[in-house]
Amino acid sequence: SSTNYNWPTTHCQSWTDPDNIPWAFAAAGYVQIGTKVSFYDNVGSVENELMQNRPVVMKGSTCNACFWDQHIWILDGLLKNYWYDEVSGYDEYGYYYEYCSANSSIFYYSNWGLEGNHNGWYTLYGFIGPEGDSYNSAGMKAFINVRPN
Repeated sequence: SSTNYNWPTTHCQSWTDPDNIPWAFAAAGYVQIGTKVSFYDNVGSVENELMQNRPVVMKGSTCNACFWDQHIWILDGLLKNYWYDEVSGYDEYGYYYEYCSANSSIFYYSNWGLEGNHNGWYTLYGFIGPEGDSYNSAGMKAFINVRPN
């Protein structure tokens, strides 16, 4: 997150070092302060946390090594849609076929921490931030296993 203190001479802003997130949870008295993992390598673990009604802290950037353009946000919902399509037709030899095709889509509820602006459902590779920036870098991290007292 970023806090603008509007210092009159420098116009500096403070920011949160994403790697300090576990320390913030520890200082707040949490029993488990979380584990930072690669989001894309641990999607199953992230979904398990969300299915247990536990939010996941996310960290992403607009490119793999963009130290200056990072954002921290919260995933606090999971929506899985499943449907079947009936497929039929004729193959190249003139034989008729018919089958059901299973499909699914998964959406994550993102709280961007910007007074509700742009909060909503996003797809696995569709984390587009408030200013249209894509935070889907390969280095996107998730903080899982955060447990209060």
